[in-house]
Amino acid sequence: ARLRIHARRAGVTEIVAQGNFLRFTPVELPDSRALRLARLYPGSLVKPATRTILVPRPMTAKVGGQPVRDTELLDWLRDLMDAVLLEPVLGTTAR
Repeated sequence: ARLRIHARRAGVTEIVAQGNFLRFTPVELPDSRALRLARLYPGSLVKPATRTILVPRPMTAKVGGQPVRDTELLDWLRDLMDAVLLEPVLGTTAR
């Protein structure tokens, strides 16, 4: 229930496992946040036409690892939303 509330705060109404990805909808990312997503979560896909992002499912190890599950997955999802969807992007200020 806490993850649902956190997702709602980020504007996300649906988080679904889709193959080796986790799909977040609806999401509209400005270019700066799309770049942050790509940097922090390599292999992520942004689909602006469907307002969807696909993020590779976290694994316990890069090679031969198992998918992260249970509370670790919930923590990972919360961290992703904090880093990409909720954290304010600091811009440069005019002098």
